[in-house]
Amino acid sequence: MRTVLKGTASRLLGSEAAADDALQNAFYKLWTHQYALASESDAAALLSRTVRNTAIDELRRRGRNPEVRIDSTDRPWSDGRTTPWNDENSVPGEVEKSREEMLHRVKGLIESELTPIQREIMQRRDYAGEEYAVIAADLGMQETAVRMQLSRARKAIREQYRKQVRNYE
Repeated sequence: MRTVLKGTASRLLGSEAAADDALQNAFYKLWTHQYALASESDAAALLSRTVRNTAIDELRRRGRNPEVRIDSTDRPWSDGRTTPWNDENSVPGEVEKSREEMLHRVKGLIESELTPIQREIMQRRDYAGEEYAVIAADLGMQETAVRMQLSRARKAIREQYRKQVRNYE
């Protein structure tokens, strides 16, 4: 059954790693609900439904929060415009300098636009990979408040970054 479930998740998500994550989530849910299941068919149904729902949730998350790579060499615009970090006519040293400048700007945005608590939460969650529950306990906050602060921080950085890119154009 694992092979079938992984195939389903892989088709939906387009990634082996994401499919493995969906399976892990499904098996965890099965483990936590093991006493409520009456038969193997109930377990199979729970696994199948959980893998599908996890994959759909991940696709929705990707749609809401698309990944933006600063060092991308792809053209982000359909009309062929380029940014300083992916212009083929740039001298390699200039490209590296532009990338460093953009990273410096993003770091500046983090320092100037975020509150100290948002910076700490972002550092601990996005860079250190700590769980929300651990961060919340250490900061004396509710887990939902930590998630909200992180969401607001990411949104503020995203908006400021987009403004800078528009100003550059």
